[in-house]
Amino acid sequence: MYSPTEVFKGHETKPYHTFVKPMRVSSKGNKPINGLALLDVTDSKDNFEVVHWHWINEERLMVMKNKTK
Repeated sequence: MYSPTEVFKGHETKPYHTFVKPMRVSSKGNKPINGLALLDVTDSKDNFEVVHWHWINEERLMVMKNKTK
């Protein structure tokens, strides 16, 4: 997650941003799964705060990205 491939707004009213990076979790799977971290990016804080993180498939990721536009 230190080098995300995508970053987009994660919440309408809060200073959250979503960081996404495709990762291969198992050699048995054909498709990589996406690691997703929701970070609180506030100028008044010294560090970013991890609000939430989880694994997400490509279809669900597209739904999330379209929802935040």
